[in-house]
Amino acid sequence: MKNLFLTTIILFVSTLTFAQSFSLVKPDPSGAVFNSNSITDLIIENGKVVCYTRGDSALATYDGTNWTYNGYTTFGFSGNKSSSKELDKALNGDYWLANFSGLDIFNGSSVNTLTASNSDLRNDFLTDLSIDSNGLTFIGYSNGFGLSMVQNGTWTHKGNFTGNLTSFNSIFNAPFIEVNKQTNDTWILSGDNFYKLNNNTLITFTGASTNIPSSSAGNVTGMTVTEDGMVWFSLESNSNNPSEGGLLSFDGTSWTHLNTNNSNIHSNNITAIASYKNQVIFNNYSVDGISVYDGVNFSLFDGTNNSNYPTGANYFIHEMKAINNVIYMGTNSGLFIMELPEIVNVKELKMNSISIYPNPSKNIITISNINKLSNSELNFYDISGKIINDKLIILNKDALKSTYSTEGLPSGLYLIKTKFNSVSFIKE
Repeated sequence: MKNLFLTTIILFVSTLTFAQSFSLVKPDPSGAVFNSNSITDLIIENGKVVCYTRGDSALATYDGTNWTYNGYTTFGFSGNKSSSKELDKALNGDYWLANFSGLDIFNGSSVNTLTASNSDLRNDFLTDLSIDSNGLTFIGYSNGFGLSMVQNGTWTHKGNFTGNLTSFNSIFNAPFIEVNKQTNDTWILSGDNFYKLNNNTLITFTGASTNIPSSSAGNVTGMTVTEDGMVWFSLESNSNNPSEGGLLSFDGTSWTHLNTNNSNIHSNNITAIASYKNQVIFNNYSVDGISVYDGVNFSLFDGTNNSNYPTGANYFIHEMKAINNVIYMGTNSGLFIMELPEIVNVKELKMNSISIYPNPSKNIITISNINKLSNSELNFYDISGKIINDKLIILNKDALKSTYSTEGLPSGLYLIKTKFNSVSFIKE
């Protein structure tokens, strides 16, 4: 049974095109100053992108035009630059940088390096860290040291967790820790277990009782949360069972695992993920290009005919973060930027609005209020941007509304463009 989804208005103030825009900017374009353009992690701060690099630049900040640097030599960051791992920011404004030689805490003018020999760190080989909106901090280790928690200056380590957190004592390695910025949940992944912590309430999800693939916690490479609250995890392909890779989502009640066996996803090998509105954006390490999933369709932008993606680049992407519709990706070659069409909620448009019903639709849709769009042009597109007017049949049309048959369309997400002078509106 067909369901036609037409839900959101997208606003363009320039020529409409569905081709995604890509660009690459480098902290060190010549490679002569900082020795590396590799970015292992990044955070968004006041509209700027702060990057943790593997070059002498250490912390490099991009404001959309220019780079500024806080270098290894200048401030004395620790360890082998190639061991740069994770970046977060504390409530007091300090940057915390985890690497395979310990933890650097940078206050903007000096670096305090914590190691197992001079601090409460259990081991110098750090795998991840997170800081929530209340300052609660978790640090993950390899080599069997599990997890440390820092709360109000007090450290708790594996073997010393009590009460609701006793389960943390069984964590051997903690390769992935991430905070859900919407709810302030901290997700800690280890082995078969997905731990979700909020306000000292710990819930554990395991593959035995969910749709979570066996041992997938060790294959998780990224996490994002869409506007509707859905939590998404990207998974690398497991060499023993490639189908355990792909995308994993949690809606607050149930889990869904998407891979090449049960969906049209382009690859099971994903190293980074981000979101804009309710779209999920991710890379395909074994397939050239960037994918966008809207909840119905997977669209691949690979430079063939729908974007300026540099064909054959096959960047290794370590991390993705979004500033509205602009996706920033930390790669082994610099900061890769993808610009998506901007989506504006229908409530934000106060004039020239049209309405579409029923929605979802089976076979017929009606577009009303078209009297507000004098001299309008109406065009239908599929998600790839291809115009599909010839697949719809006009059943009725007058000055106020138009009714169309959608019998010839497959299930999926479609776009309607109405042109009013120089402003274009898309109903999604």
